[in-house]
Amino acid sequence: MRKLIIILMVLTLSLALVAGACAPKPKEVSVEDFYMNNTLMLVTNGSVGGSTDFAGRLFASYWAEITGGPAMKSTVMPGGGGIEGVNYMYKNAEPDGLTLGNTHHPSDMAAPYLLGTPGPEGDPTTLGWIGFFGQSPWVVFVGADSSYQSADDLRNAGKQVWGSGDPGSVTSVGAILAIDLLGLDADVVFGMESGENALAVKRGEIIAYCQDGGSGLAAVKNGLAKPFVNMGFTRTEWFPDTPAITELVDLTPEQEEMVRFVSAMIGGKSFFFPPGVPADKLNYARRAFDKIVVHKGFLRQAKLKIPVWEKPITGKELEADVSKVLGMPPEKAQAIRNLVQGYVK
Repeated sequence: MRKLIIILMVLTLSLALVAGACAPKPKEVSVEDFYMNNTLMLVTNGSVGGSTDFAGRLFASYWAEITGGPAMKSTVMPGGGGIEGVNYMYKNAEPDGLTLGNTHHPSDMAAPYLLGTPGPEGDPTTLGWIGFFGQSPWVVFVGADSSYQSADDLRNAGKQVWGSGDPGSVTSVGAILAIDLLGLDADVVFGMESGENALAVKRGEIIAYCQDGGSGLAAVKNGLAKPFVNMGFTRTEWFPDTPAITELVDLTPEQEEMVRFVSAMIGGKSFFFPPGVPADKLNYARRAFDKIVVHKGFLRQAKLKIPVWEKPITGKELEADVSKVLGMPPEKAQAIRNLVQGYVK
């Protein structure tokens, strides 16, 4: 009897193993099906109603049409000039391909990381860069009603106050570089949002600030500010009547490197995954991005705030740009760091 029980147990186990081996394996979900059946969340790093928020919502509105999946949701994290939202992507966003970040140019993350100033708490090269659009230059703006027309006008204004973002942002580097190159006697107030700068310059609380052309254009149209100088080597289509800094100052080789640093970090809107998102999902998002930014409807709406539309930058190109910036020779980075720290009190 005992032998019979053992034989039956062996047969039962054998049948179970055979059945298990013959059972169909679970079907792998393709990346297309994954995004067809899951809703994404877009985390925008900037002020509510600002140009970055506009760009993020516009991009999100075309996701469903291009991918066939659910409409993308979006939220805005404006704290710390966008640092709070970027830190959320580094620390809290799951690497499952369902959370995207939206910020300015990666310079907002790369510059603080490079210069050792306060900024997002992570390595920009670890992020999954999806794409970038809305290129615009860095421009110094003064009050719309001010009488400042030339570099001498600013020099003759005596002691002055400029507004800026966080110390490590390109807006700060651009403002401080302009002050230094023009030989001005100025202090810098850090931590101001672009909208705050525009209102402050209109009220005369600050004399000038540096901002990307796209955001600055809104302040110009609203009668708050006017462009004073483009912080690049040539004039820009955004403000063709505004001189480049090279027209006002004869640059030394070291100063040329600093201007090149600022002008290379063009303003615009970038989209990215948190660290660790699988390559198939990153590549899918990159393909979707490339289709969205050439969609006729998207372009028509984008030009409401981005009138000068240049060729978007792909995720791979953006990834290379970040690595290039962070690969700046230490001595050149130190020269910019020393300049910035001279204004941080």
